[in-house]
Amino acid sequence: MEVARLIFFAFLALFILVTIHEFGHYWVARRCGVKVLRFSIGFGPVLLKKRIGDTEFAFSAIPLGGYVKMFGESTQEQDEPISESDEKLSFSHKSVWQRMAVVLAGPIANFILAILVYFMVFMGGTRGIVPLIGELETGSIAASAGIEEGAEIFAIDGEITPTWADVFGQLVTRIGDTGEIQVDWGFPGRSSVYTSQLQVQRWQSNAEEPDLLGSLGIEPFTPIVDAVLAEVQDDSAAERAGFQAGDRILETNGKTTPLWQDWTEIVRSS
Repeated sequence: MEVARLIFFAFLALFILVTIHEFGHYWVARRCGVKVLRFSIGFGPVLLKKRIGDTEFAFSAIPLGGYVKMFGESTQEQDEPISESDEKLSFSHKSVWQRMAVVLAGPIANFILAILVYFMVFMGGTRGIVPLIGELETGSIAASAGIEEGAEIFAIDGEITPTWADVFGQLVTRIGDTGEIQVDWGFPGRSSVYTSQLQVQRWQSNAEEPDLLGSLGIEPFTPIVDAVLAEVQDDSAAERAGFQAGDRILETNGKTTPLWQDWTEIVRSS
């Protein structure tokens, strides 16, 4: 089912790209006065077609591309020489600049599509976890700089960090540095913003796997979640063991596990 879903969306994306690409050629050709004989999505034998004006719109058997067939595009395809009255509709009789515009219109249409898609994606915003500090290690770099538990990190070195991903992105650029890392922080719901300077010396330069937060003494805030099952997957180990949705996990391997963090820690270690 998953493979079929992936194949469907792959062909859907290809269909959109091809349609926009060929429409670019078609639209500019028509603006330049070129007669378009066929607008086809796909290659090979035509499966469906409908004539609108001088143009035949078609779906063809091989959905791996498409084409726009223009009058006078190839003189070899003409049974008879193009008459003087039809030259104004012929692609080959247009100026060099008009022919260039028609040829370039397809790629430019796809480029504009990409801009519009990214614009809509970014208009929807991004999702992430708010960078709230849970615990601070006593005597750590962050604690010594005055940062407090429960605070939210607003910015690193002047760059706004609305999510933990943004925090990590900024800290990565400082690996190996000596000096100060500026952190703007405050408490949710309050207007006050504080600035702390984290003193680092060749920070994480020798670490095989840099621990960006741990080395500063910061532990991300983790919400308290009860170990209650929302759903049990069919034919899973949990279902075979008799678990049901809504069950609360109280103890695992002899250890009390009332919180989801306790449960996942034992599962992960196993």
